[in-house]
Amino acid sequence: MNGAHLAERKFYFLLLAWGLLLVLFLWTLSPLLSPLLIFGLLVYLLSPFYGTKVYGRIVISLGVLTALWLVRSLGWILTPFVLAFVLAYILNPVVTRVERRGLGRSAATGVVLGTFLLIAVVAGIVLGPVLSAQIATFVRRIPDFLTGAIEWARALLDKVSRMPIPGVSRTNLGDILNIDTRDLGPFLAARQEAIRRYLLTGAAGVGKGIGIALQVVSFILVTPIVTFFVARDFDAIVGAVSRLIPVPQRSGAARFFSEFDVLLGKFLRSQLLVSIIVGAIIGVGFWIVGFPYALLLGVIAGVFNIVPYLGMVLTVTPAVLIALVSGNVAVDLLKVVGVFAVEQVLENIISPRIVGKSVGLHPVWVMLSIVFFSFFFGPIGLLIAVPMAVALKLLLGRLVSIYASSTYYLGPEPAIGSSGAPVGHGEIGPRAYADDEETP
Repeated sequence: MNGAHLAERKFYFLLLAWGLLLVLFLWTLSPLLSPLLIFGLLVYLLSPFYGTKVYGRIVISLGVLTALWLVRSLGWILTPFVLAFVLAYILNPVVTRVERRGLGRSAATGVVLGTFLLIAVVAGIVLGPVLSAQIATFVRRIPDFLTGAIEWARALLDKVSRMPIPGVSRTNLGDILNIDTRDLGPFLAARQEAIRRYLLTGAAGVGKGIGIALQVVSFILVTPIVTFFVARDFDAIVGAVSRLIPVPQRSGAARFFSEFDVLLGKFLRSQLLVSIIVGAIIGVGFWIVGFPYALLLGVIAGVFNIVPYLGMVLTVTPAVLIALVSGNVAVDLLKVVGVFAVEQVLENIISPRIVGKSVGLHPVWVMLSIVFFSFFFGPIGLLIAVPMAVALKLLLGRLVSIYASSTYYLGPEPAIGSSGAPVGHGEIGPRAYADDEETP
């Protein structure tokens, strides 16, 4: 008995010594280790438990963490591929419709993607130079816009201070905007020059210059190529991924991803189309009334309208600043109000026909998702924000359903007494207490 006990203690001692040596070994190799390599080693070490529920949960959890690390560490490298998957997902229904007209899958993918790229190239050639010039002019005039806004607000406060309002004096209102506008222009100009010098210095390095060039090439060449192959083999990719799901969970996962696909697809495709229409209405409307920077304002409205109502807010602000430094402030402000009023009327007519019923994604939820994922994952976060918002919404809905049907929420089920009536659910009042008193 003592020998067995001694052998057991020796085994645990050797196990502890082996663990300490393993930690020391890994610490000495820390410069060479990465979460991806450690994940592979852990999967190998856990292989004796393959097929058990514990193994599956551990590997899936570690796999998710490793994937998040890859996305955060290799954001710029993975961005063209993620963008390609997003474009392929958006174009897949169109490719399927074209395929049903008699074309092969590859030919249908080529026609749809070629048309999409042709429209993008033509738009870039026609509108690119004008948009670039408007952006450069607008950036140079930012000090003027801010100065005009401050002067207009100061004049408005001066008028209000002259009104006989109890408790409001001209001195108190004057302190609100105690800013010397003569210093504003040089200050912003100095900041712009510092930013421009920093960017040029950063790009002057050979390594960074090559990195920027590779990023541009990857977006121009890699994204269309990957989009073609993903869109062509979209159904095969979905089938291969679905076969990796364990059989007992496959039906539940299929229902979840079916709902996810409907919600995400409807939101993305409808919101993209509405954003293009809104951007066109704003740009053309400002161009018709002769308002400056019409194309730039239209692009801002279209790009940011992917989050409902955000495009309007981010377009109204520069439009008002531009109006405040124009020759006729009142007329230009009326132009801004008129264009946005017409846009709202047309959007209220067009948007329900495109979007149909509500897709169930609140604008605040989408905005929070974009801010959160872009903060932690950079450019990839912008691409995966909306899909993750949809997934989180569905998961939270299921968690709420589980909670609503739980014993914690509903309370314990009443016990059944000998008479067949639930215990504790009898009469309430004097008779109930009288019955209790008669009981010996």
